[in-house]
Amino acid sequence: MKKLTFPSFRGLNSALPVIGFYLTAFVYPLIFFFHLWLGLPVTKSYFWLAIFFFLGLGFLATALIWKWIPLILCGAFFLAPFPVTIFMGYVAFANTYEASPPDREAVEFIVSAPRNPFAIHISDSHLLGPEERQTREGASRDRNTLNQLSAAILKLHPRYLFITGDVTDKGKDTEWKVAEEILLKPAREAGITTIIAPGNHDLQPTFFGAKQNTYLSASAAALARALLEKQVAFGGDLTSVSRGALRSLMNWQPSEAEITETSQKFYQTCIENPPDPNTPPLAWAQGCDLATRPEVIKELLLNNYFSQACSDWYPFTHYDADIRTETIVMCSVGSSTLNIGDNAIGSFGKEQLKRFGEALDQIPADANHVFIVLHHPVVRRWRDTYSVPEHWWRWHEWTESSLYNYALLSTEWREASAVVDKTLQAMEKRPACSFNLLYGHRHQPSLSGIRTDRYVLGLSEAPAFGEGEPGFRACYLQDNSNQLLCKWLRM
Repeated sequence: MKKLTFPSFRGLNSALPVIGFYLTAFVYPLIFFFHLWLGLPVTKSYFWLAIFFFLGLGFLATALIWKWIPLILCGAFFLAPFPVTIFMGYVAFANTYEASPPDREAVEFIVSAPRNPFAIHISDSHLLGPEERQTREGASRDRNTLNQLSAAILKLHPRYLFITGDVTDKGKDTEWKVAEEILLKPAREAGITTIIAPGNHDLQPTFFGAKQNTYLSASAAALARALLEKQVAFGGDLTSVSRGALRSLMNWQPSEAEITETSQKFYQTCIENPPDPNTPPLAWAQGCDLATRPEVIKELLLNNYFSQACSDWYPFTHYDADIRTETIVMCSVGSSTLNIGDNAIGSFGKEQLKRFGEALDQIPADANHVFIVLHHPVVRRWRDTYSVPEHWWRWHEWTESSLYNYALLSTEWREASAVVDKTLQAMEKRPACSFNLLYGHRHQPSLSGIRTDRYVLGLSEAPAFGEGEPGFRACYLQDNSNQLLCKWLRM
């Protein structure tokens, strides 16, 4: 059998083909992992990953015969996931629900607006800590404007204050402290029921709002606990469809027996797997002993518990019997990640969607109003099409475009459509009850609905709180009707 030899430099004429081999052999894996880290949707498909993997083997085999092809194919592979991702985005975009033509929203000055609206909807405040000057997108947060808007909300005194995610810019404790001081604590003291839906900026470790840890679950747990603690302290009482009251969930502690069992299991695994066969047994045993101390294991169990809050606990529900209103809070930040492309994708997971259906089935029979509160949009706006932003050189306009949100980030359209499907099915059973979906994320306002012959599913999309034309959306209950009249209140 002929011995396999690797190409080497033997004169200038052979230099470029040899470069092709080494480029393929060493740069190709780097490109492959770059795409995984970037988090383009195509890289989350096992089908496409398998194709790229076998293409890589083919590139390497081709390189062995010293042709120019590896150079071309390596470059093609670098670019391939982008057009494939955009194609997938087109498919996703075409399969999402499209909102009906938008309502002509009334605009009124805050000072002349009627008091006691049924609800006020805000989103994407992206609050910064005292040490920060700009958000990750480069937007400034004027503290005076935010204070004035918050004071206006308190003066109007709504029954509900719905905040649909991205309360903070990175999920830092200092940012939550500002949220507490500006709005959450005053609203609680004024008797306003505040409901917070998690946003990707609140929960994603990729923004480095939590102290980074060896384990991703530790960062994810810290961010989830910070948000849920604020909901418990300053918001309305929530109940998980499958796990009971949020307050009880927050007080969970692993039992001594669970800590001991886990510690022993981890210790045994550690002892049996030294990093180097020559490691002194006594030194390695001491290291394993330190790594499996009860306090370390307890913290590990707590991190695993809280890091799964989004996927395992939601949706939460809140029922106000006095005004016969049901609120369902969903978490559309379905997975924690450090990948760039994954941090803004809306996803729920099959189990949360299943529980969402159960929550809809359990709506009290006497309910007049149902609010479904989440962060990521689950519909596309009327006549919302793919287009390159007018000022294509401005990153902020790209991130607000449909092309970016659906093609490059590829919002999970199957799950988004499932949310709408289940809601429409619930409306069929309760035609006299008003249903409303509240969300944000895109930093753009819209007020519309999904209309059928029998009913209208209300859609309220809030812009970034405090940006642009400062204001917020207030909804008032119409006389002798279950329908809400929403208007934009400006400073």
